[in-house]
Amino acid sequence: MQNDDSFIKSIKNAIQKNLPGEGSHVSMTPYKRGKSSDARKKASSIKLSAIAIHLFKEKGSEYWEIILIQRTSNMSSHKNQIAFPGGKVDKTDTDYVFTAKRESFEELGIDINKGELLGQLTPVYIPVSNFDVYPFVFYHKNTPQITSNKMEVKNYFKLKLQELFKPEAIDTFTYKNENGIQIKNIPCFKIKQFTIWGATALIINEFKELLSNINDQNQKEEQH
Repeated sequence: MQNDDSFIKSIKNAIQKNLPGEGSHVSMTPYKRGKSSDARKKASSIKLSAIAIHLFKEKGSEYWEIILIQRTSNMSSHKNQIAFPGGKVDKTDTDYVFTAKRESFEELGIDINKGELLGQLTPVYIPVSNFDVYPFVFYHKNTPQITSNKMEVKNYFKLKLQELFKPEAIDTFTYKNENGIQIKNIPCFKIKQFTIWGATALIINEFKELLSNINDQNQKEEQH
């Protein structure tokens, strides 16, 4: 079994050398719309955004966790949906990593100077809002201190990574859009009372597959 330092090193190495890529998105893609890269080629005036996966353990806990938010109804797009902290790239942002950190501070009060960057996952293009989302993974040695922005964050919760691997976590649901049209069999994660779908589910699924690959590699090494 890996210790914490070895686990974090494994994640950095996997992101750099063995990223699952868009293939890991397919099973969670809504509307059977295909790969992000295909939809991206047909788009114009794409808006850029970045999100943060904050990885940590609570003091005294053996379980790795990440943070998700529920967006408020005040947001211009993806109202009330479960998401990672993040948002649109500002002209004054130095790079996408800074965007992810700045938005984490604005939404959850997470110190912009805290968190070690482990790497970037595969970008996800969202046709319905014309956003390209750049996901970054940050490791925190201590639990991030959170003060949520009530204008942007309706709720937030900490998700233990082990929850993602339970068979009942994978499900489908019926989505009703703002025009009252129902779309059935949308793939999602259902954890606690939350339905996680769309770009957030795609990003989570790649991270989950990356963790599975690390676990498989560790088991092979232990057998030799």
